[in-house]
Amino acid sequence: MKKTILSTAIALALGFSSGAFADNTVGVSQNGNSNIAVISQGIGVTGATVSVSENGSGNDADVTQKNSGATPMSVNMTLNGNGNYVGIIQDGSTDSQGTFVQTGNTQTDVATINQTGATRSTARIDQTNIQMDPNEGNNNAQINQTTGDSLSALITQDSSQFAVTTISQTGSLNDATINQIGVVGNGVKINAAISQAGHNHVARIDQSDSWFSSATINQTDPNGSFNTAGISQLGMSDNAIATITQSGSNHNATIKQSQGSDSAIASITQIGTSLSAAITQDNSQFANASIHQNGTSTNKLLYSASISQTGLSDYASATIDQIGSDNLATIAQTNAMSSQASIKQNGSLNYASITQSAAYNIASIDQVGTNLSATTSQSGMGISSMLPNIITIAQAGNGIRQVATASQTVGAGNNIKITQGL
Repeated sequence: MKKTILSTAIALALGFSSGAFADNTVGVSQNGNSNIAVISQGIGVTGATVSVSENGSGNDADVTQKNSGATPMSVNMTLNGNGNYVGIIQDGSTDSQGTFVQTGNTQTDVATINQTGATRSTARIDQTNIQMDPNEGNNNAQINQTTGDSLSALITQDSSQFAVTTISQTGSLNDATINQIGVVGNGVKINAAISQAGHNHVARIDQSDSWFSSATINQTDPNGSFNTAGISQLGMSDNAIATITQSGSNHNATIKQSQGSDSAIASITQIGTSLSAAITQDNSQFANASIHQNGTSTNKLLYSASISQTGLSDYASATIDQIGSDNLATIAQTNAMSSQASIKQNGSLNYASITQSAAYNIASIDQVGTNLSATTSQSGMGISSMLPNIITIAQAGNGIRQVATASQTVGAGNNIKITQGL
């Protein structure tokens, strides 16, 4: 069906005008399918407010607001139907708000919010499949906030498949959150990504019931500092992938995969100083966790890496690589049969610890430098020389203050090998 323009509202003010418009308001309501609404509010329009309500499918609503930054702008859109497109552009959007709420079913909907000069501005997209139809999905949501501080972005997608979500922010003191809930047993593949440049940011992605899904957070500004990133994938999130990348200083990253996340993959990469990273995988058979850190710190409490794999995490793999000094690395695998743990450290004043329970596991610590400490403990059963527990510790350097301890408390056919020196 050919689209028809049922409502077009334009409010413009010339920049050289002696008197600007005040409290400018636009309201649009459309019922039916394949409708178009275009609203433009230009420079000089103060107190700009837009409200759009559409019922039907295949509708298109676009709002553009341009401001000198002196007054806030507001856009609120509510659409009921599927196959709809929403675009919001706010330029010079200090203290402004952009909100899109999709009610009813959410199928092949597209929502985009762009805010520039967006100090203290907020953006929100909500795509919720209220009828819980497992055939709904293929939604796309995107928020871009640039050149501004104290920004807030929130995207929620509920009970949908093949959803794609991205948030991009620059500046400082920004907050980005993505919440996605899938539909168990229907080939769910949900993707979420957050990118932030600057300082004092918080990024959070929560995914549940999201088979074969991915979550990515990038905080890769080399001059960035005091950023926090967290990913949670819970409840039947098999084959899920979580990735966090950070550069700069004083960052913290956490990933949690649990309540049934078999074959899940978690990876954290950090480059800089005073960094902290932690991965938890619970009930995640065949799971893989890795942390890579390159940098130094004067305080072990601020530069650390830890991996915990517990509760039926058989055949799991955990790896920590650290380059630099004064680093702390710990791996704990509990009730994780036939699992592997490896720590590699290159630098001075480093400490590594691996603890494993359950049967025939492999632990390996490789350290290069001075003032090194390595501790390993295996309390699970070694079955035989064919299925043993294995511990390997290698400490290389000039031999100054190298300490290694290893213990295997039960079983048969177990093996320990420790090497120190150049």
